[in-house]
Amino acid sequence: ISEATEKLETSKPQPEKETEKAPKAIYSVSDTPEKEAKKIEVKTKVFRLVFNSKGGILETLELLDFKKNYEEKSPIYKLIDRLKNNATGCFAVLGLEESFSNATFEINTSKMESNHIIIVQSVKSGIKVEKVFTIHENEYDFDFKIIVTNLRSSDIKNNLKVVGVSDMEFDFHDTNSL
Repeated sequence: ISEATEKLETSKPQPEKETEKAPKAIYSVSDTPEKEAKKIEVKTKVFRLVFNSKGGILETLELLDFKKNYEEKSPIYKLIDRLKNNATGCFAVLGLEESFSNATFEINTSKMESNHIIIVQSVKSGIKVEKVFTIHENEYDFDFKIIVTNLRSSDIKNNLKVVGVSDMEFDFHDTNSL
């Protein structure tokens, strides 16, 4: 009986060593490689926009026909001026902050007729986030859509929300900034 007990104890599965790691999940598309942050500027007749590849956010939006105040040497009015670059920046996806707030996004620009098309995209852990901006050359509006694609074999369980603009700093004494 003691021999049988010894055999049972030695045949028990041994705990994993700390140096062994579980295999990484494999997805149909690899993650976007991490790179140094890069800023891309797009300028129209009425806007100057700066996109940041870190977090894939719209960092700056200036209205070129407007000044900050009525003084002659006043600087151009910045509607959006992100001092902090994080997931709660302009046009960010909340619910995926862990994966995308500091992720590298690829930024591609093109021009189609009188429109500038900016595509900002990244893939992390089997989830693809793609933001498409269509900036109209002579207009004070633009089109925006965001596409979240699940490339995993399992569901995304996060509650996703899109933030247009947050944490903007306003000068409440300047009626142009309200």
